[in-house]
Amino acid sequence: MLRRLTILVLLVAFAAQTFQQAAIVLDYYVRTAAYEKACVNKARPQLRCKGKCQMAKKMAEEEQKSQQAPQMKLEKPGETLSSESFFTLAPLPVPASLPLHYPVLNAGAPVAQTHAIFHPPALV
Repeated sequence: MLRRLTILVLLVAFAAQTFQQAAIVLDYYVRTAAYEKACVNKARPQLRCKGKCQMAKKMAEEEQKSQQAPQMKLEKPGETLSSESFFTLAPLPVPASLPLHYPVLNAGAPVAQTHAIFHPPALV
């Protein structure tokens, strides 16, 4: 039960962060009258703003908040991390002659009848 609750909370938190801008647009369509009341372009009805300026202002505020948290994003867009950025590419020194710890065994010629070994199972 606790595991499912934890998964649900994390899923909701992820979705809230991911669809933050969509939530603002949805809020605008649900509460259009409140946005129109707070509109700064009431004196210019030819713009037909209907509160969209307030929605854009909220979206800009959210974008600014997300930019103030740089630990959440990569510093450069398109930056990728690979193993090359963590490990050096300098060659390791190799001794001139390596002692053989294990003798090389010659087991003979390879089997020429591989079809006798590798085949699909027989249907009974």
